[in-house]
Amino acid sequence: MMQRTILPVLSIALFSLPALAAETALLDALDASRIVAISDGDFVSSTYSDGALAPEGAGYRDLLTVLTRGSEGWTRAEVEISNSVTAAPEILVLDPSGRWAFVAERLEGRTANASVAADLAPGSRVLAIDLSDPFTPRLAFETRVMDLPDALALSPDGRFLAVVGGTGANARIDILPFGAAGFGTPQQFPLGGLGLDDVAGPLSATNVHWHPRGDRLAVNLNRQNRVALLSFSEVEGLRLVGTPEMVGTDPFVGRFSADGRYYFTSDWGRNFEATSLEARLPDRPSTLSVLSVGQDGLSNLGSVDSGESAEGLAVSPAGGLVATVNMDGTVLAGDRFSRHATVALFQLDDTGGLNRLGLYPLEGVLPEGGSFDASGRHFLATVFEGHDGAEPGKGAGLEVFAVTPESGHGSALKPLGRIPMPHGVHHVVIHP
Repeated sequence: MMQRTILPVLSIALFSLPALAAETALLDALDASRIVAISDGDFVSSTYSDGALAPEGAGYRDLLTVLTRGSEGWTRAEVEISNSVTAAPEILVLDPSGRWAFVAERLEGRTANASVAADLAPGSRVLAIDLSDPFTPRLAFETRVMDLPDALALSPDGRFLAVVGGTGANARIDILPFGAAGFGTPQQFPLGGLGLDDVAGPLSATNVHWHPRGDRLAVNLNRQNRVALLSFSEVEGLRLVGTPEMVGTDPFVGRFSADGRYYFTSDWGRNFEATSLEARLPDRPSTLSVLSVGQDGLSNLGSVDSGESAEGLAVSPAGGLVATVNMDGTVLAGDRFSRHATVALFQLDDTGGLNRLGLYPLEGVLPEGGSFDASGRHFLATVFEGHDGAEPGKGAGLEVFAVTPESGHGSALKPLGRIPMPHGVHHVVIHP
């Protein structure tokens, strides 16, 4: 089942070079020892509407980018790792030590004759990348899971990966042990067998997230507009806790609060019956739902509007701030086109209520993933690609915002600049 592979590092650069002074200043401001981002080189933004993959001559590749703070500044290394933007942003996680990055491969990389998205074979791997040497990250282990894995999450102690994917009778959760010798024997749990197939609507899961205690997981059943809470033990495996809770339409991703009292879902609101991209993407704001996490299950406390086509979701380490990354109309044409996406920022109160603090513009196409730094004083949002003719500094990259106090209004986001990234960047994770 396991296979050991080593890939060459594709490029290395020191961020202390004068030409990269602006990027160095942005990185130095962050509370982070390591920043890892994943990029899809097969898709361009127009692939979603016309199906055509990136031009072969563009030179784009599926890449994992690793930025590491050291005694002499920042190092940057990139290694080719198969991945796909068609999954939720949550295909990338770091272990608690920052040594290991894990990536779920939803679609395999393009072959020589591939020209359209339909030519890409389903992926079925989870990949473990060793980051112990910041100059030479390497693919060390891989294992097979279900076809089309949509998301993964790592237990707080770093011992178990949970992976969700598949649809209908093939929808399941895999629990993968991981240790010094790599992946252990997986446990496989069909979603139907967990009691999650008793309502109308296709069975699929697009997100899984571990409770901070490590004994429970939440799973987003986005086609059923529900979230399930599952208990986990090494002996008994997974068990449904209570009844899955209804939320907004299409809860694509989710996160627990830092203290585990609440679970948030970003409810994208897509129309899965539509046959065109314009009809599929909603023309109204997505919603952000808040669930109370109790001993006996989940309870919906309500929802608020976030931004149009909200996909990414992040919760600050202290748990008080929540942000969504909203694509808006950046991938659409005509009257619905927007040059700017947005980031929505919310404050969580003591009762589980959310107050939207602001909606902040973000120039670029298809921003998806986002993450707060270790102190919660900065927020990073991924930008998949720049618009045609974009000014320098407005292409693919990590947009950096400062989280600043604002008199009478809690916090606000102040744009600081963009760290350039390979084409197709769609998620970012940060290690303290």
